[in-house]
Amino acid sequence: MLFLFYELPMLMLLPSCLPYLLPQDRPKNFWPRYFLSASLIAALCTVFFAWFKDLPMYTPPSEAYWHLRPLLVLALITVLVRCSTGFPWADACYTAIFSYLTREFSTELCKALLRFLGTDGTYNDTLFVPANILVPALIYTAMLFLVARNLPEDGKLRCSKARWTQVAFLLLLVLLPAWLSPEIEGPSRAYDVLTCIQLIDIFFVLATLTGQHTSAKQFSLEQELSLQKQLWAQHERQLEMSKRNMELLNMKAHDIRHTIAALRTQGGNALQERVCDEVEASVRAFDVAVHTGNEILDAVLTEKNLTCQQSSIVLTCVADGSLLRDMDAVDLYVLLGNALDNAIESVLKLEDPQQRLISVAVFRVKDMVKIQVENTCDSSITVHGELPATTKPEHMNHGYGLKSIKAAAELILRIIVIPKNEDFV
Repeated sequence: MLFLFYELPMLMLLPSCLPYLLPQDRPKNFWPRYFLSASLIAALCTVFFAWFKDLPMYTPPSEAYWHLRPLLVLALITVLVRCSTGFPWADACYTAIFSYLTREFSTELCKALLRFLGTDGTYNDTLFVPANILVPALIYTAMLFLVARNLPEDGKLRCSKARWTQVAFLLLLVLLPAWLSPEIEGPSRAYDVLTCIQLIDIFFVLATLTGQHTSAKQFSLEQELSLQKQLWAQHERQLEMSKRNMELLNMKAHDIRHTIAALRTQGGNALQERVCDEVEASVRAFDVAVHTGNEILDAVLTEKNLTCQQSSIVLTCVADGSLLRDMDAVDLYVLLGNALDNAIESVLKLEDPQQRLISVAVFRVKDMVKIQVENTCDSSITVHGELPATTKPEHMNHGYGLKSIKAAAELILRIIVIPKNEDFV
């Protein structure tokens, strides 16, 4: 039973990270990696405690273990998270801190509960095993649904470099009572008081960390919203400019064609004919106007088609613009403009110009309209949260194009009434 006294709390340490890992984006082989890592840690702890339980009290190895135990527990959780997910060490450590606090809170609550029920909380109690299993299980489940699932941002639980000092200070507030507890023999009144202090301390630190993380996440979302508004205003100005540029381009191309036609009627030598042919070919290259029955869609596709021709990209379009006549002009420009910008950026990475293909389709699917943009790609796509991750080095300053598309699509869906009892693509 003495072996179980050491081993059981350590085994309940292993699932403490699950409430914080399940809401995050995890690799496809997460569960095999988790069970393998957890099994190895459990085996290591079993071997250690089989040796440790026979050590006399107040020997150097025993005292060293009890004083280093909080750091060992935190290190084991960090290693478990890292091996299970492959997260960077900083992210794994941040997740492990929340897991460690949750695990310590459940451990101290279990001690307090056993003392409240009139037992001495040792391994000789019949309630020791059930309490040390049920209490952590309930706490972990509660943390998952009440706290942990709201913490990740873009599918990850991260801590900025500026906040690590605060996190370290708060963690120290929990470690100090844990380092003092081996000096107090339990069960005793002082031991009970220390247990209550640790419960309050851990709850305070856990609540503070959660509040700080939520505030930082909210601030980040507010900054992102502000930037989205600026981008929206920029898209609106760009839309008007694109419409004017396309009109001017079409007018100039039209005038030049008529001028060339007039010059041909006057006759001329071979050199003049060759010059006229070259000018006409140059003008034809800019005759990229697209006509779909929707003025805004025409402006977007014409602008992007010109960009594609200049970059040796083949853009094909099959679109019924009349299906989008009720869509807000800026929303349509943001939705399709960002999608085509991403597609152009992707195909430009292809060395072979013949593989640079983009297709746009706008068509009806039952009672809904489907806008489909496809492009060739020779690399895999990593998804963070609900959206593909940006491929640019500075992840924090990019990825707003897809977010703008998502925001525009969600705004459109709010004003569309979908008939019931029907299936849609």
